[in-house]
Amino acid sequence: MSYSYMSNINNFTDVTSPIKAYQEIKKYKNDNSQDGIIDFNGHKANFLMIRAHSSNSLLIELYSTDNNNNYGVFIPAGELWSVDSLFSIEKIIIKEIFIVEKDEQGNVQSERQATNNEVGYIQWMIGYK
Repeated sequence: MSYSYMSNINNFTDVTSPIKAYQEIKKYKNDNSQDGIIDFNGHKANFLMIRAHSSNSLLIELYSTDNNNNYGVFIPAGELWSVDSLFSIEKIIIKEIFIVEKDEQGNVQSERQATNNEVGYIQWMIGYK
């Protein structure tokens, strides 16, 4: 299947991207603000790739009005997650951000929920028809 693509960064394949290559995000607050919501400028994604920055893990909701189905996904720090979907994804809702603390060797020592003032970082790319 042929898609058109859209991303929040220039080179999604560069796993060594510095933090400035990630989109800063906040947790969704359910207060009519756009905090914690990533929409795709009216496009409906049939394919989606998300990478959480190595400093945070993410709990997200994939929002769709198709079949009234929303799906929750946990993405560990530094991991890439993707889906080639049977339904159209209209937006990503950031439900929780978990701040990861590591030792000098890069091993995860602890993970905690972000406060309302803390931000997380995400990269995403969609494919749409």
